[in-house]
Amino acid sequence: MAGRGTDIILGGNPKMLAKEILMDSLLPFMTQEAPNVETHGEPISQKGLSKVKVGPSSLALLAKTALMAKYVCKSEGNSWSYQKAKSTILESIELSSSVKIEELEKQMAEESEMYPLLPTIAFAYHSVLEDSELHCSNEGNEVKELGGLHVIGTSLHESRRIDNQLRGRAGRQGDPGSTRFMVSLQDEMFQKFNFNTEWAVKLISRITDNEDIPIEGHAVVKQLLDLQINVEKFFFGIRKSLVEFDEVLEVQRKHVYNLRQLMLTGEPGSCQEQIFQYMQAVVDEIVLGNSDPEKPPTYWKLGKILGEFIQIGEVLHDSFKGFTKQDVLSSLEEVYGSKFITVDTFSLPNLPMHPNGFRSIRKKVSSLKRWHAICEDDTLKKGRYQVTSNLLHKYLGDF
Repeated sequence: MAGRGTDIILGGNPKMLAKEILMDSLLPFMTQEAPNVETHGEPISQKGLSKVKVGPSSLALLAKTALMAKYVCKSEGNSWSYQKAKSTILESIELSSSVKIEELEKQMAEESEMYPLLPTIAFAYHSVLEDSELHCSNEGNEVKELGGLHVIGTSLHESRRIDNQLRGRAGRQGDPGSTRFMVSLQDEMFQKFNFNTEWAVKLISRITDNEDIPIEGHAVVKQLLDLQINVEKFFFGIRKSLVEFDEVLEVQRKHVYNLRQLMLTGEPGSCQEQIFQYMQAVVDEIVLGNSDPEKPPTYWKLGKILGEFIQIGEVLHDSFKGFTKQDVLSSLEEVYGSKFITVDTFSLPNLPMHPNGFRSIRKKVSSLKRWHAICEDDTLKKGRYQVTSNLLHKYLGDF
């Protein structure tokens, strides 16, 4: 299909054919190991490629190279693995593209204790490549004389764009070509979208009993195009609905991304303030669901508040170990009966001191800001015991 990075070359790819000829000619002399189809893939020569007429000079070079490869492998003592042999051939092919033929001949003629295997394979590749180019050129001309690539479509896609991509496979790079679609009346798209084909069946049955007679004409093409357009509109509506549903999640997604960006690039003070806000929100959810500022703390679900709060972390469990809801109730009643409260520490009497210890001015300012935010929150329920409830919010939030 289009967009996959591969064009159909009429006559074949000469470089690929030359590489496969080298593989078939040299690998049996370089390794006895069979290729792993799952790892290395099936050899292309076994897939029915047309045979390239290799010239006498190329055959002589291949025979010389195969003999040299056999001696090189034998001199090393151990038989090469399939991967090593294939890598050697591929390395030689790359060498042939970067080094001129004269330089390869010079390297082959140099006297050395080692056989010049890589230059010899590269030189043989050059010779085989010339034969492959001639072969592909002749076959390409023959295909062009026959009309080029002919694409046959056997079913309709739900999108006209995909069908047009298939049509575009023919006639690439200025080559001749043609396209023809042969669609069955039992096509999957007809059945999926309830396209009525009974009229065509009845028409054929009146004319002849032969079911292989094609139905052609502008009216048929127009109906098929209308069907594809309606299908495209149907899927467009589905995609539009998905986008609308995703807008709800997009708000939360942006919030999470902004929070992550703040934690990664923000100032330590702003990050700490943001974390305190989330910690306070967790406490607010626990306290608001189990307390009523209009009623005294006796009617609050202090046991549930204490239980849910302790489950948040191990530090909280250790700090409130041994304290009961009666201890919390006594502390809240004492706060309600007192004429003033100390906002320096925001601690409740007879209950554990929070471990943060607001010793620095910055921490005290941050604590006061959160206290004012709690007191000025219009969403909280108002009542006679609102101050007591707010102080419980702040006290538990500091942990």
